[in-house]
Amino acid sequence: MLKVSDLQKQQDQTANKMKEMFRQVYEECKNQIMLINKKGGRNYIFRTSPIPFGKPLRDIAQALSYTRKKLLKGGFNVQQIDNMSLLVRW
Repeated sequence: MLKVSDLQKQQDQTANKMKEMFRQVYEECKNQIMLINKKGGRNYIFRTSPIPFGKPLRDIAQALSYTRKKLLKGGFNVQQIDNMSLLVRW
C-alpha cells in the first residue's frame, strides 16, 4: 500500500542528494581558491559542468547560487559571469 510517508521519504532523499551535490560543487570551488591563493593569486574563475564525469546531472543554477552565497558569507567578492561560471576575488 502506498503511503504519504513513503512519498515524503522519497522527496527528502532527493533533497538530501541535491544538497550533497551543492556541497560538492562548493568544495571543488573552495579547493581551487585555496590552490590559487597559495600561488599568490587574488582571483579565480570557477567553471563547472552540467554533466561532471561519473556523477549524476545537477542543477547548475542552484549549485552556483549555493556556492556564491557561501563565498559571499566568507567575505569574497563574487560575480556570476555566465550560466556556468563565477568570478571570485579576494
